[in-house]
Amino acid sequence: TNLIHAIRATNTAPLTLYRMTSDKEFCGPIFPAIRAEPFRYPAFLSTSGRNDNLGNFVPSSGNPLLLEIRCPTGTTMALLEADGGLEDEYLLGAGTQFRVVEYGQIIEASEIAALTRRDPEGVQMFRLILEVCGNPPFTNADQVFDFDPNSKAEDDAATNAQTIRY
Repeated sequence: TNLIHAIRATNTAPLTLYRMTSDKEFCGPIFPAIRAEPFRYPAFLSTSGRNDNLGNFVPSSGNPLLLEIRCPTGTTMALLEADGGLEDEYLLGAGTQFRVVEYGQIIEASEIAALTRRDPEGVQMFRLILEVCGNPPFTNADQVFDFDPNSKAEDDAATNAQTIRY
């Protein structure tokens, strides 16, 4: 439950986050079945603000699956390393609601190689584009602070000191 208290930031501009996972780790073959209706993901979801570091996180089992997560303004999250560090990590809360925008196979060998840092020969890779359509039920709008994903971390620190609401 300590992670629940970390989900305290909301973005003031749309933001796209990324996660490298596999079809075995993230909901398996049910994507087409859930395409029509939003779903709540039951776990916390570690993501990156960059897609050039995802090769470090390719799981050893299953087919690589790139999650592209569109976060509209007001999405709640934790800013774990949202300063351009190695992971540029943002944490989405357990129970965040998503809708599937698009699902398909990545077939371009150069894109597979860039994303996985592997030889693309024989690799089946997929992309799932999700859009956040609901914050976790435990988030409280009175206990979050705003951040601008387009500004520098130092600017956000000064702004957050002024906009934090308890």
